[in-house]
Amino acid sequence: MKKRKHQTISNKLNAITKYLTNEATIADLAREYDVGYPTILKWVNERNDILVKCKDSFKIYSQATQDSKALMEE
Repeated sequence: MKKRKHQTISNKLNAITKYLTNEATIADLAREYDVGYPTILKWVNERNDILVKCKDSFKIYSQATQDSKALMEE
């Protein structure tokens, strides 16, 4: 059995973009990211959820950065 490979959000978004803009087929992307065809389809189908996670992560990062700056100023 093949060990699962964790993919970054960036890789997922790149794959989704390539698929939706017809730059690559599902087979091409599966080979490029070393995942199965169903995984690529799952990413495409869940793209809205992936984008929400990106936005949430950005908000958390921005807040943490602002908090750090405020602490350093004190």
